[in-house]
Amino acid sequence: MRDTCPNCQHFNIESFYYLDGAPVVSSLLCNTKNEALKVKRKPIELVICLNCGFIYNKLYDFSVHSNPEGHDDQQGYSLTFNKFITRISKRVIEKYQIRNKTIIEIGCGKGDFLKLICSLGNNKGIGIDPAIVKSKINQSINIEFLKSYYSRDHKRIKSDLICCRHTLEHIKRPDDFVKLIKNNTKKQESQLLLFEVPDTTRILNEIAFWDIYYEHCSYFTKNSISYLFENNGFRIEDIWLDYNDQYILLEALTQKEKSNNFSKKRVRDTIKSTRIFKQKLNIVKVEWKRKLSVFENENKKVVLWGGGSKPVGFLTMFSRFNLFQAIVDINPNMNGKFVPGYGIEIILPERLKDINPDVIIIMNSIYCEEIKSMVKRMKLDPEFLLL
Repeated sequence: MRDTCPNCQHFNIESFYYLDGAPVVSSLLCNTKNEALKVKRKPIELVICLNCGFIYNKLYDFSVHSNPEGHDDQQGYSLTFNKFITRISKRVIEKYQIRNKTIIEIGCGKGDFLKLICSLGNNKGIGIDPAIVKSKINQSINIEFLKSYYSRDHKRIKSDLICCRHTLEHIKRPDDFVKLIKNNTKKQESQLLLFEVPDTTRILNEIAFWDIYYEHCSYFTKNSISYLFENNGFRIEDIWLDYNDQYILLEALTQKEKSNNFSKKRVRDTIKSTRIFKQKLNIVKVEWKRKLSVFENENKKVVLWGGGSKPVGFLTMFSRFNLFQAIVDINPNMNGKFVPGYGIEIILPERLKDINPDVIIIMNSIYCEEIKSMVKRMKLDPEFLLL
């Protein structure tokens, strides 16, 4: 049976990246080192659709993620991130007059964004997520949380805005998912959507292999996500890059007149970028191996700063090295937990004093100044490397 693109159903695909033995979870918090080392591993093969430019893991097996609980990727403990989501919330509220309205967030996590946008606009919120643990959520009087996957059952809920942030990349068949939203809202005169996903163009151009991991089965560019929404009858009001060009944000409306953002030329550009990525990947890996070998030979103490998925993506390439002392994150829920696949402990920044690291590898450069400021206050003087 031939493989078809989950974005446009065409048969023409081209493989450009293969990784054997990637941990199937990257944001799971493991309670013990032994538990972390026992996490299942599966291969990743990224392919690109030559028709719409959509990139996906053709070997993805959804069944390994049948139990979504135990994950924690909250970024709300960072001032940098809080400024970002506050700015995005205010933008949507002002632009579309989202005040005293009803907002649905699909894949709401612990509800940080939903609570913020509801608070700023005096809105009512409904958060839908199969991984919700209500005991870990600070309940709000104007927000209801539903422990569920988004489905046809939610057609009954009328809303003025549907948000979906960092969820679409976890969905194996995005075309079916967007069709579901369209069908659920077809009786409404106009439904506003706000979507946010990682930008794959940056991953390709920067050879950012650490941003490829098993939990992400779908990888979007501005062009391929435009195809997805326009092909399903949405009008894209705006689409832009944000958060140091790491994220694509898309605003769309259900209207009769579709927009026309999608471009075949940009598909060809993305195909070219995947081929360059394939050519340059080994060069980048060799350079990182050289750096890590020097640190290992000199008995340097190395820590990674930033929990979540990036360290898993990074460590998958360099699992033979045994020089990483810890992974640092300011999220207190991660403290004392272990990184899936590798069993490295996650610690709070204050514990760095005990390690006194020689090198800190920062997993996300947007937090660089925030991190350096914290380290300086601890009177530590390590070398910093940025991904």
